[in-house]
Amino acid sequence: MKKTILLFILCFSLNSFSQDETSKEYSYSEFFELIKKEKDTIFILKDAIVKYDSIQDKEFLAPDYSISRNANKAYDKERHIVNKAIVLENVQFIVYQDYKADVMSSIHSIVFEKDVTILNSFEFAFSNCIFKKAFKHSNFKYPKFEVFKEKYPAATGSTYIYQSQFLGSCRIINSSTNLEDKNDFGWQFVNNTFGEKCSRIYIGNFLLNFVDFSYNTFNTSYPHYIHIEQLTQAVIENNTFNNGLPQFYCIEIDELIFKDNAFNVPSLINFKATNNVNFIGVNQFKSTTSSLDGFDDYKRSLNQWINFTDISNFDLFNNYNTKEKIQNPTTYQYELDQKSVFYNYFKEKHNTVEANKFYVEIKELESQRIAYEHNLNPTFNTFFKLQINKFLKLFSNYGTEPEGAVVVSIYVILLFALIYLFFPNSWDKHGKNRIMDRYRFFTKYMSKDAGMHDVYLEEQQDELLASEDFKTYMLKAEKHIPKFFIATALPLYRWSVSGTKLSASFLKRVDIMKGTWNELPKSKRVWKSILLVGAFLIAIVYDIFIKILNALMLSINTFTTLGFGEIPIKGLPRYLAIIQGFIGWFMLTIFSVSLISQLLN
Repeated sequence: MKKTILLFILCFSLNSFSQDETSKEYSYSEFFELIKKEKDTIFILKDAIVKYDSIQDKEFLAPDYSISRNANKAYDKERHIVNKAIVLENVQFIVYQDYKADVMSSIHSIVFEKDVTILNSFEFAFSNCIFKKAFKHSNFKYPKFEVFKEKYPAATGSTYIYQSQFLGSCRIINSSTNLEDKNDFGWQFVNNTFGEKCSRIYIGNFLLNFVDFSYNTFNTSYPHYIHIEQLTQAVIENNTFNNGLPQFYCIEIDELIFKDNAFNVPSLINFKATNNVNFIGVNQFKSTTSSLDGFDDYKRSLNQWINFTDISNFDLFNNYNTKEKIQNPTTYQYELDQKSVFYNYFKEKHNTVEANKFYVEIKELESQRIAYEHNLNPTFNTFFKLQINKFLKLFSNYGTEPEGAVVVSIYVILLFALIYLFFPNSWDKHGKNRIMDRYRFFTKYMSKDAGMHDVYLEEQQDELLASEDFKTYMLKAEKHIPKFFIATALPLYRWSVSGTKLSASFLKRVDIMKGTWNELPKSKRVWKSILLVGAFLIAIVYDIFIKILNALMLSINTFTTLGFGEIPIKGLPRYLAIIQGFIGWFMLTIFSVSLISQLLN
């Protein structure tokens, strides 16, 4: 990766420089007076020091709100306007005075109408500025920074850009020409906004001590590239990406903090080879996330150089995201590698919820790959794998949601219960005649000169006779057997008929009609018919409930493969019950594996 850094240095920077002791010093006011007096359309300044003057530079003290990391982006209405292109080379702005934040000086509230180019300036601060055209900043290690710091002890070797707007284009490169060692330089880019038409956005930081890239908003409709490599610490948080194509390349960072960002558009990322990652919240990515390595490999395969920020990246990305990353084995592996970085990170942190989300993404990608292979060369093996993956997604979201398996199982049980509802089974002795028997009972009750309980006892005569025969038989044998048998047999008899007699007693109490229906006076028929119909409907509801309950219990029994050693149903539903038993066995097995997997995690 050092070759990559050298390439950027050769492409975007001038040679390293040295700050001699004769560099002229200016106050901020004098600096802007030079710009004002410049008659040319371009203002060029080289090898200079700009320091804060407590008497004439008070307007260049950065307000606290403008340098706050989470300040409200309510920009100042009054700004100075600079109509000249600005080129600064080896111009250092001493930002801090005695390291006190309340005396931080900055180029504050300026509208730059034309290009701003800053070369090899390792210390400056912009706050609340507007860059309408190109903003270019190339900065590399100053070899004699230690000597410079002896003369200016408050020097930090860091650049600061706060609460500013970029409307044209933006290219920032911060690095060190000494590739053997990280330096103490830093870069803070906080609370800035990129306009919709801001193009060619490239932000690269290499071999620095720290980078703070936070609370920025990207509204640009163009691709943008953020490259951070070989740093001690990088903080990337609370940034919002509303448009364009964000590309993040963050590798070889001792400590990377990446949290609370909002990617509202598809993005390309590479977070591999970092030592200590503090990555909080997969919900940062509200849209597709793909591998930047895979996308770069795809572009290289086209045998043409395509810049990171070129508008053609949109079409290439659409093709890559829908086809290439699935069909090409190399890019497919890149995608798996990148998603595995997040999955392994959250798994090591014991954050099962977040880890499961990336595991699901991995399985989704795998399913798409299997579907592609099956379409290319259909085999039973690929067909079976594809169908299993589809089932696992539906059944338990690839084993990450065992509770989903319970829901699907309930649906299967209810479906088969609905089928069994229309067929008789040995558990329901009345079967399909249950409701017809209820009609017969009420018709007999209204036609006979007898109470409802009398009709009920007549219906239960067969059961009562069996109990009476048992009682008679035992009483006849009383003299020939020990008293124990009689003492226990009679309570058994009473218990056997207690249910029938209790029901008969209840029906006698609620009986509303004496005699037959025809014998009722017409004045009483209306309200008694209402009561009779109500009682009949209650009985029908009870019968339907029992029938549904029988079908449901049969379905549960079959699904859980309990069986009780028999299938209590005949005809076509008997074969359906066998199929349901197989489905239940299969689904319960997967549920058990999913549950155990989640418990182990």
